Amino acid sequence: MKNLFILKIILVALMIYFYSNFIKYDNYFSFLDYINLCFHEAGHVFLGFLGETIGFMGGTISQIFWPTFITIYFYKTGQIFSSKISLFWVGENFLNISIYIADAQKQELPLVGGGEHDWAYLLNKFGVIKYTDHISKAVFIFGTLIMFYSMYLIIKKDQTQ
Repeated sequence: MKNLFILKIILVALMIYFYSNFIKYDNYFSFLDYINLCFHEAGHVFLGFLGETIGFMGGTISQIFWPTFITIYFYKTGQIFSSKISLFWVGENFLNISIYIADAQKQELPLVGGGEHDWAYLLNKFGVIKYTDHISKAVFIFGTLIMFYSMYLIIKKDQTQ
């Protein structure tokens, strides 16, 4: 039991270190973001046929959907510890998305295949481009809450311990 708790503490320490990179570095791109990018681009392909706006939203929708789906799958199949870890990944996606949102006005981030910036299009379409910073920060805070909640769940003693 004590060894398991120590391993959980080490895991959470690594998660906090990983999270701290989003605080330390502007436009931080983690190793997870290579996977997130695949899900993001697939969302444009699979949802793009539903119209232009949904096509632009499709990347972000897919980027959130798949890690959430995986988290729910782990939970429903009794893989509770895995669901706690993948919940962290859900939160990390929100941090990644907040960086993309924050870039909507300057559009300095490289885009896969060029084209129009998803969030510049969406924020302009809905008339909220002037609130880019606020929206980005809110998404970042939401992702942070999810990530820290997953760490809490990992540390928390449950019936299986």
